[in-house]
Amino acid sequence: MDNTPAAPASPLQDLADHVMAMHAHDLDSAREQLLADAPALLYTADRTGLVAYLRTAEHVLLGHQNDPAALRPILAALAPLAAAHPPVQHGLQRAELAMSMAAGALAAVGDLPPDEQVKAHYNAALARTRLGDYPGATALLDGAVAAAKAAPEHRGAQIALAAVANNIAADLRFDFQPPADDAAKAMLHAALTARDAWAAVGGWLEVERADWQIAMCASTAGEGALAVKHAQAGLDACRANEATDYELCFAWQAMALAALSAGDKPAATRARDAMQGCIGQLEDAGSSEYAGHCLAEIDAALAG
Repeated sequence: MDNTPAAPASPLQDLADHVMAMHAHDLDSAREQLLADAPALLYTADRTGLVAYLRTAEHVLLGHQNDPAALRPILAALAPLAAAHPPVQHGLQRAELAMSMAAGALAAVGDLPPDEQVKAHYNAALARTRLGDYPGATALLDGAVAAAKAAPEHRGAQIALAAVANNIAADLRFDFQPPADDAAKAMLHAALTARDAWAAVGGWLEVERADWQIAMCASTAGEGALAVKHAQAGLDACRANEATDYELCFAWQAMALAALSAGDKPAATRARDAMQGCIGQLEDAGSSEYAGHCLAEIDAALAG
């Protein structure tokens, strides 16, 4: 057995991880740290740090802010380092492709691997949502589906599609402000696409979590019947596969919110109580704290 300690993360990777953790709640500070703090760390960073930084910059500056002008200097700074790090070169190509697609332009994929081609659609689609172009975002997601279908033997491309669709759905759910029919359609299309993709390439757990995402998105959009259908599918999968209390906890969360969306407050209360019972079985303090926060949100909705 190799007992060699894992190498510590580089300062650049630490920065990228920190920015990813904060960007959803403090986008301006995330942007500032990406642009001000990272340049001094580039030339001492390892490959993992460079790849993480590039991925984070693409997501924050293009996906969340639709600001290719801010992203381009970062790509230029990374370009001299790409020859020694092929994954960085692929990341640069992916970011360039994403910027082109976000702008509505056609771009050659060159020798970009199929999974990176699929991933390029993610931040391009998010950039379109920042302009309120939800049909455009859906068209880009459908482009990711086509890219994955063009490489049916490339498992990485199929997994990338599932992740891209799920992440688009999650981002749209986080930012959802009703009434927003186009946003709701795009969100649900992404969540359903993710489930189809995971059903083809994942196991029961991935499909169950995709059902959770659909239920959460449908609840957010006020589609109660759809939400209950997929929340129930998630619960059934958890029971059939002897899921952990943690997994079951969030399956009950989805059911509680789905039932509320469907106007069935008694069912929502029963699901809420079942979720609380699962929380009582959790041993990890962090998981218990997070689940308790989610339970409090359900309680607030029940009281409203």
